[in-house]
Amino acid sequence: MIAQIWSVTRKEFRILAQQPSLFAVLLLVPFLFMWIMGSVFGGGSPTVAVFLVNEDDGAGSQQVVAALNNAGTLEVTALSSRAEADKKVGKGERMAAIIIPADFSAAIQTKEGGKIEVMIDPAQSEKAKIVLGLTQQAITRVIVDAEVSRGIKTAINQSASTLSSGGGFDPQIQKFLETAINSIVSVQVDAALADPLINVEMKSAAEQDASNRPPNLMEYLTPGYSLMFVFFLAETLAGTLLAERTTGTLRRLMAAPVPRAAILLGKIIPYFLLTAAQLLILLGVAHFIFGLSLGRSVPAMLLTVSACGAVLSGFGIMIAALVRSEGQISGLTTLIILLMAVVSGAMFPSIQIPLVQLATPHYWAMMAFQNLIVRGQGLEGVALPVGVLLAMAAILFGIGLSRFKFE
Repeated sequence: MIAQIWSVTRKEFRILAQQPSLFAVLLLVPFLFMWIMGSVFGGGSPTVAVFLVNEDDGAGSQQVVAALNNAGTLEVTALSSRAEADKKVGKGERMAAIIIPADFSAAIQTKEGGKIEVMIDPAQSEKAKIVLGLTQQAITRVIVDAEVSRGIKTAINQSASTLSSGGGFDPQIQKFLETAINSIVSVQVDAALADPLINVEMKSAAEQDASNRPPNLMEYLTPGYSLMFVFFLAETLAGTLLAERTTGTLRRLMAAPVPRAAILLGKIIPYFLLTAAQLLILLGVAHFIFGLSLGRSVPAMLLTVSACGAVLSGFGIMIAALVRSEGQISGLTTLIILLMAVVSGAMFPSIQIPLVQLATPHYWAMMAFQNLIVRGQGLEGVALPVGVLLAMAAILFGIGLSRFKFE
């Protein structure tokens, strides 16, 4: 029986080898989606492009300009005037422009303080709000310096007034004291920022707590989109079986002393292997290009992708058994695949239907991949989801075998 299954399998491999465009689509389309996701959700800090207009020539504004240019989260393009910035932001060339007013350096020494304006594109008002936070983050050190300087000046003025019965210090002495104290405090502030007395330290959670860590978007969407696209192989499998039934190829195979189950197994083995290979290739690409972790257990990963291949094969057999035309295969398969991706949350984590998702193979496959990729678990982490996937595969294959008509 094994030799008979292998004969059918070899024939299917030869047929698939004549469709290079199929392999290109199977790998290229998911990879393009992953590339887009990697660009949007990949590691590192986000960079927001903004314009910058500096109308002030004082030391305070120069500090702000330097801080904004050195910020890793902002891509700053200098403009010569407020009017130019208004025109360009209004056209949507940038979502915002940062304006340093002409009196900024002097204003930060006063009680009222100075202001930095952020001019935003009304059409991107929600997105542009992020510029406010990034600007404040970038100039934190400048804000601290300004507060220290103003505090020292206020303290010296109050001390001078008290000590000299309201006469104050000599201007030269006051300037000397302000400069000296400010220098000392600035050194202390720099030291505190570089080596604070209170540190926030990040440590890995205990193993029982690590199981609750949510995946980031890249860790979630890579296996999710890979699963969604790989399931379209079931449409190819069902179409092949329908075409061979229509042309009488299956009827001729039935004339040979080969059990029906062996014929169907020989048909689905290439798709099983192709599914496993595609998942491994896509996850491998994400690992080497985007730094996606593949977990610590190779056997558990191989077991998971094999279970996915088994479910897909059974799904393809069931579709082929239920439909009567090529048009039905395309419409029904696409609808079911998209519904399973949405219901299970594989398409996006915030879009899913609780309880109903338990009936989809995507949900259990995602559970296995998350246990491997995010939580670093091994065979113990995939035992339950793989068991459910294999049970689903057996049920789907059983339905397909019982309902499939070879003639």
